[in-house]
Amino acid sequence: MPDRPTVSRELLATVPIALVGGVLHFAFEWAGGWPPLAVFAAVNESVWEHLKIAFWPAAAWALGEAAVLRCGGAAFWGARGVGLFAIPLLIALVFYAYTAVLGHHVLGIDLALFVAAIAAGQTLSAALIGAARASRAVRVAGCALLVVQLAAFASLTYAPPDLVLFDAPSASAWTLSAK
Repeated sequence: MPDRPTVSRELLATVPIALVGGVLHFAFEWAGGWPPLAVFAAVNESVWEHLKIAFWPAAAWALGEAAVLRCGGAAFWGARGVGLFAIPLLIALVFYAYTAVLGHHVLGIDLALFVAAIAAGQTLSAALIGAARASRAVRVAGCALLVVQLAAFASLTYAPPDLVLFDAPSASAWTLSAK
């Protein structure tokens, strides 16, 4: 029987995923604005771009894990789809909630939130493997979430809708104390 993700392994995976996300924060600028890199790397400081740099490294981790552990069936991808959806959902909800209360954002909180959301999504994925094996609904919903996320993160940087999530802050609103 193939190995399967464990909660402890997924918590450890938070470190490389967050580090790669940190690199992706700057990669587009470092690459001179190379358009194909915009799929994966942040092109501006909008919340959307920060969701993207958390999603892609976690998705790549899942792909590598599926290959190494030979556990890439519907239960695995269903659980991963839910966990990968939890990461940007948590980042967006908590970011907008705390900035509504404070009236601004704080870099340290943003960084902690980024790492905590990745840890939560990874943990949720590992915990849901059993439920996904037992429930067709979890497999289908998780896989559908994964497909929608892949399509959204691959395309909406190039054609962002007119929503606050996609707005880069103005230079006057963005200071050294803010990310």
